[in-house]
Amino acid sequence: DGSMQLAGRFGKLGRYLVPGLVAVGLLGVTVLLQIRGGVYGSEFGQDADEPAHVVTGLMAYDFVAGMDWSEPMRFAENYYLHYPKVALGHWPPVFYVVQSAWMAVFGASRVSLLLLMACLSAALATMIYLLGRRYVPVPLALVGALVFAALPLVQRLSATIMTEMLGALLIFGASVTFAGYLETKRPYR
Repeated sequence: DGSMQLAGRFGKLGRYLVPGLVAVGLLGVTVLLQIRGGVYGSEFGQDADEPAHVVTGLMAYDFVAGMDWSEPMRFAENYYLHYPKVALGHWPPVFYVVQSAWMAVFGASRVSLLLLMACLSAALATMIYLLGRRYVPVPLALVGALVFAALPLVQRLSATIMTEMLGALLIFGASVTFAGYLETKRPYR
């Protein structure tokens, strides 16, 4: 395997070097596709649910950042009175936890949230590459990851603040892990 030979030249670090470079490259491709699609200059609202996801994520972030966690329901009700797009309870809360953590590190802005979506898409494409290289030559695994990133549906989901990409990433990871366990009867890596 070509990537393993290259990785072997760099010692223990090399095991992570090639996948890391692939991940960075896939993130770059995803961001370029976002730019080409004009998403950094458009408003939220590509999908009817997008504003609700943005506002609910901001509410979760503001709640955590406010450091007063004594009355979460009162906080949510008050937030809803000011920003009625809050939709907590319509979708599972994991996406909003991820959004909050991201915003705590990278700020609460449109660009920041779009970069989160690009990272989620690139992470899934990287997982496709990592799984693919086990079964096909590395160049084909890379092509598979690039084709995934270029799919119109993936581009659309990378350009909107929606739960689907995180869901796909978690489901894909769980499926691969479970399939590996079924094959080996041991925890899969």
